[in-house]
Amino acid sequence: MGEASAKKEAVKYMAEREALYQEALAQGFTVTDEEVWDYLDTLNETINQADNKEDALKIMEQFATEQDYWDFEFLVYQKNLPIQKYVQHKCQEFMLTTSLEASDEAWRQHLFFQRDCR
Repeated sequence: MGEASAKKEAVKYMAEREALYQEALAQGFTVTDEEVWDYLDTLNETINQADNKEDALKIMEQFATEQDYWDFEFLVYQKNLPIQKYVQHKCQEFMLTTSLEASDEAWRQHLFFQRDCR
């Protein structure tokens, strides 16, 4: 992918993410700071047990300190977790109103991007 295409895709991704975040908030899907830190603690444990732990550590090394990395992730997951809650809710709603044979295309039309509900 060239630079122009990559930039276009990044802008599209961020616009979709922000739209989902705003819809999640509008529908009442929020998180507390404690929920985010608990999630990050679990993520840290997962990273430390992963076979590719070194890859994650290389990413962390791009920050001045490990805490700076986790502070950045905190900001990311302040948005990601409400989105995840909202998408899970929409997924459950979709599965209750659609047969199990529903196509992925039907799900994309339901929430404007593909997610695996099963």
